[in-house]
Amino acid sequence: AGFDATGEVGDSDPFQATMDAIGERKPDEIVISTLPAPASGWLRRDLVERVAEASGIAVQHVISDLDEESPPPTDTTLVVANRTASSAELTARLAELAGSGADEHLFIVLVPALGTDGRAAAAAQEHLAEVLAGLRTSGLLVAGLVGDPDPFTATLNALQFFRVSRVVISTLPETKSGWLRGDLIERVRRYAACPVEHVMASAGDTVTAS
Repeated sequence: AGFDATGEVGDSDPFQATMDAIGERKPDEIVISTLPAPASGWLRRDLVERVAEASGIAVQHVISDLDEESPPPTDTTLVVANRTASSAELTARLAELAGSGADEHLFIVLVPALGTDGRAAAAAQEHLAEVLAGLRTSGLLVAGLVGDPDPFTATLNALQFFRVSRVVISTLPETKSGWLRGDLIERVRRYAACPVEHVMASAGDTVTAS
């Protein structure tokens, strides 16, 4: 479009990412672009007002209605998995969902990191890339992200940012799953405003991120 522009990927928290960029780049003005209010996780978290108050810099808010520009798939599933993300059981369930309706189906794969340091994040990114490649080979439309090491926190964060039709959580068998011992499925069900499914993978079908 003829603009002189630079860019960078910031913190997963949009407020922290914005404040980091302000501290480094010292802008004269801030423009925050969001979805319309009913669909925007950023607006539900008062991002525009918080940035304006914390920075003391003029903030312009631009609303982009993606539904009018390029309608997204009407059926979107958030898939929460880590060591079972490549399991046959999960892939089969996602394929079943993809073929269950006339509309295009998008799967957003959320892989919680297995630690808080840089190595854990890098390992999770590598694992996510392998999982997405495998699901695309199966003919599924997928995107993905690495989340907080706490799977409940990671899922809640994702639900604030994405409009989803359902959540599918994949775990190891009950005797081997820390997520099940932490009652993850029921905790997410109490929070999510959509159905939450549980897929249990057999231990032999799992892949350990390392």
